[in-house]
Amino acid sequence: MNDNSAKDVSLYIVDLDGTLIKSDLLYESFIRLIKKKPYYFFHVILWLIKGKAYCKKKIAEYVDLDISTLPFQKKLIKFLKSKRDSRCKIFLYTGATEKYARQIVDHLGIFDGFLSSCSQVNLTGENKIKHIKEKFKDEPFSYIGDSREDVHIWRCSSGAVLVGAPSSLVKKVSAITSVEKIIKKDKGVLPSLVKAIRPHQWAKNLLIFVPVITSGEFFNLAFLKVAILGVCSYSFCASSVYLLNDLLDLDADRVHHKKKSRPLASGDLPIIMGVIFIPVLLGLSLFIAYSIKVDFLFLVLGYFVFTTLYSFFLKKLLLVDVISLALLFTLRIIAGHVINSIEISHWLLSFSFFIFLSLAFVKRFSELLNLKIKSIDKSGQRTIGRGYLVADLDLVGRLGVSSGIISVLVLSLYISSHKVLLVYSQPFYLWLLCPLIFYWISRVWILTHRGEMNEDPIVFAIKDRVSYFVGLLAFLIVFLSQ
Repeated sequence: MNDNSAKDVSLYIVDLDGTLIKSDLLYESFIRLIKKKPYYFFHVILWLIKGKAYCKKKIAEYVDLDISTLPFQKKLIKFLKSKRDSRCKIFLYTGATEKYARQIVDHLGIFDGFLSSCSQVNLTGENKIKHIKEKFKDEPFSYIGDSREDVHIWRCSSGAVLVGAPSSLVKKVSAITSVEKIIKKDKGVLPSLVKAIRPHQWAKNLLIFVPVITSGEFFNLAFLKVAILGVCSYSFCASSVYLLNDLLDLDADRVHHKKKSRPLASGDLPIIMGVIFIPVLLGLSLFIAYSIKVDFLFLVLGYFVFTTLYSFFLKKLLLVDVISLALLFTLRIIAGHVINSIEISHWLLSFSFFIFLSLAFVKRFSELLNLKIKSIDKSGQRTIGRGYLVADLDLVGRLGVSSGIISVLVLSLYISSHKVLLVYSQPFYLWLLCPLIFYWISRVWILTHRGEMNEDPIVFAIKDRVSYFVGLLAFLIVFLSQ
């Protein structure tokens, strides 16, 4: 251990990725490049062949980052400012490119200088300690880092500040130098991963049970078992898409008043973990789907492709986004038919499309209303990453309410048709569904107009006791009609 005590150190050298920020700028910039130009994935492979430093530089040439929205480690910045007030010197030494390092230094205004990677040298590992020794000679310094790769730097340091380090690393560093401060992670990786895959959203996939209920097979254990497996398959697939969507929406989420707390946007979940679990969850989903039925496997694949297209392109298009959301919900109804070989009901699909189109409009209306009240962007007009204007608020509401009423109309026409007699022995009771659904959809829209709606109406329904009561009544009505 060095003889110099950490308290005598007046020079602090700070790492960037995983330390000053909770994320990694290489992954951040790579995700944005692929979102902007997906075919550049192959360019990145060629750039990597020429070296990691060269790859970083080339990506930075194509990608601009909004430095102000990065997930900075606020506790560390507060610590560095206190050292700055004590007239300590603070330098940023990072493997990131000069472009990003300079922007961060200018943004924070607490550093005396910085050194970064160039096209020839990747400033990590042995290269970093080499440049530290060349610049500061034998001057004692305290190194601020987060990784086991930094251990060899701590061996040469007079002190250490560890950020988000596991207890095993803290113990190891404590044995080789004086540990001045330990800044713990705000949240663990596992809880953050669970939050990121959004298990509460899996309730949407219960729509797979709808054909089982409407066909009168809700006491058929074989049908229920297959439907449960189908829900699991769709849920894992949906979670892989949620992770993909969050990776693509990092910029938009970080300036959103609620979405900025999402694990990937906030930096609580490392980007690399999100990248890894996308294929893991999708693979598990497809394995379950294949074990059920090949036709269902193709449906799950189609759902993944459709949702991926939505994440990349469709959600940015005016009206196409809400139509796509309605179709995605309707696909779950179709899956419920296919998985148990139940004859597809075009009446049910029509009803599903219009009621979920109404709920999709609820989502957009709520976003626009929040934008108008709380977080209007610089133009004061356009939503972030969407094709709507605040001026569209009234029309979006009208389209949404109309879609909800049309769904009730479709239901009433179905009850009046001869088709209903093929499934239900007492169809008269089904008329009770019309006022019940009209009440629920109207209540949702009234709450939305009041600004009391969660931006996701499905999440609202999951937490709403009235929605549970309406759902129970609807089930009892269908049961009595059998």
